[in-house]
Amino acid sequence: MSDAIQLLVGTRKGAWIYRSDAGRKAWQVEGPLFLGQIINHFVRDPRDPQVMLMAAATGHLGPTIQRSTDAGRTWTEAKQPPAFHKAEGANSRSVDHSFWLEPGHPSEPGVWWVGTSPPGLFRSADAGDTWESVAGLNEHPMVLKWFPPEGGTPDGALLNQILIDPRDAAHMYLATCSAGVLESCDQGATWRPLNQNVACD
Repeated sequence: MSDAIQLLVGTRKGAWIYRSDAGRKAWQVEGPLFLGQIINHFVRDPRDPQVMLMAAATGHLGPTIQRSTDAGRTWTEAKQPPAFHKAEGANSRSVDHSFWLEPGHPSEPGVWWVGTSPPGLFRSADAGDTWESVAGLNEHPMVLKWFPPEGGTPDGALLNQILIDPRDAAHMYLATCSAGVLESCDQGATWRPLNQNVACD
């Protein structure tokens, strides 16, 4: 059977891949992958169909990114998963889980972005193997007012969506559960809220 159609499913108990041809009358099922892990997002790279990433929470081993570079046949864990820089006092935060994976602009092969809980933004330039904190957001002076530690969803506050402008790799939007929508025109170096009548200033 051709795998022209693939449905990638992440659940609180692992991940599955459903494959079919264009007729979608019969499906081959692969999984569970990473049984017992919470897979918050499972994405195939539209720029390189061999690359797939999962935002995984492994329980006592903590949050990570699982990667495949052979269309899901084999998987490895990111060498350097998303993590905030160490900070003192009230600014100290640690990644509870990654929530949203976003492939970078078509002009930037290998670039990925991930949003986390508590809300944070991280970038990879090597197809998800290593991740760097985006200081323009994660160390912004308003970060704890935009993203208070309490509240959000039952799984905590989230940076729950990332959108890259297909016309401009430097232009991006973030959706959050507490601060609404934020915009950057310089690939995350600076940010501004786009909300009216919402306390995000």
